[in-house]
Amino acid sequence: MSELIGIQGGRTSYHEAAANQLQPDAELVYKDTFSDVFAALEAEKIDGALVAIANNRVQQIPDPDEYITSPDTQVSITAETYLRIGHALLVLPGTKLEDIRTVHSQAPALGQCSHFLEGMRGIRKAEEDDTALSAKIVADGNDPTHAAIASEAAGELYGLEALLLNIQDDPANITRFIKLQLPSHAVDVPEADKTTIMLTTPQTPGALADALVLFKEADISLMNLQSRNIANSAFEMQFFLEFAAGIAETRSQEVLTQLRTGRYIIKLLGSYKAGDIPMVTKENYWSIHEAALRQSLELERQGKPVEVDVPKEIVMPRMIGGMEAMSSLGMRRRDFGRELAPHPRDLMKMILVARK
Repeated sequence: MSELIGIQGGRTSYHEAAANQLQPDAELVYKDTFSDVFAALEAEKIDGALVAIANNRVQQIPDPDEYITSPDTQVSITAETYLRIGHALLVLPGTKLEDIRTVHSQAPALGQCSHFLEGMRGIRKAEEDDTALSAKIVADGNDPTHAAIASEAAGELYGLEALLLNIQDDPANITRFIKLQLPSHAVDVPEADKTTIMLTTPQTPGALADALVLFKEADISLMNLQSRNIANSAFEMQFFLEFAAGIAETRSQEVLTQLRTGRYIIKLLGSYKAGDIPMVTKENYWSIHEAALRQSLELERQGKPVEVDVPKEIVMPRMIGGMEAMSSLGMRRRDFGRELAPHPRDLMKMILVARK
């Protein structure tokens, strides 16, 4: 019998894509909000939940992050998956870029496209519960001044046109999703090679450093370390910590035993198989933007004016979007001038100038 997996969002949402990637044989239960997903999980109406926990652009996703780190939450992380997300600007057929006055999407998606939205000067951002829902709202509203940021698949489902593709600030734009289960449904993962804990240290100088030394001596790599305020305390801290070893490994047990002996408090959030993180390389970087470039050229053929005249030699590094991405591709800032992150609307025009 297929597992019932709850997700936030509807058909064509990114949660749906992540769930199909992680567990294609699962039966999905669609919920409007994260709170609805968590309530269904705790009421045992579903076998598990898959939720977005972090993004490499906007960092932690607030609702799931707060839920799993709450001292009152009793769930386990049993799996994870990473999804590269390409956002599309979805509009009613025939809508032009200059017609748009309002853009609908979920808060994390709006944040992941902040540079693009800043370039569309004067645009109002409307936060919705889900990206796919945003597409439905635009389709139902039948107002050409409204657009949605969502998947291209959402546009196809609701009869919208993808005016621009890959409008996210980071070309990779990777989101991490975790599977949550109640302890009564969770099973041990023999191949687990990643563990997540909440670590509360003694409130004494060097307590965190002493804990980290234990991981170093055990040859365990830390994958994530973030501080959190302890609720109802005088701003005392605890730590969300992830390390590259399964909880059943001898070295993990030895470290945790030493920590508990030293008056550290440990809450195990889960031990599971680490997911594969999709990477952007020199070879596939430009393919991510190929569809957007084709769309830009189509806009030119439709008569959109090209107003910005920028030397061709700085178009490509600007397209990368910033110093960090340039460095990852082996490029140097001084090779290409000083301004590295123009508004995407101007970027589109620069690409067109370079292609003339």
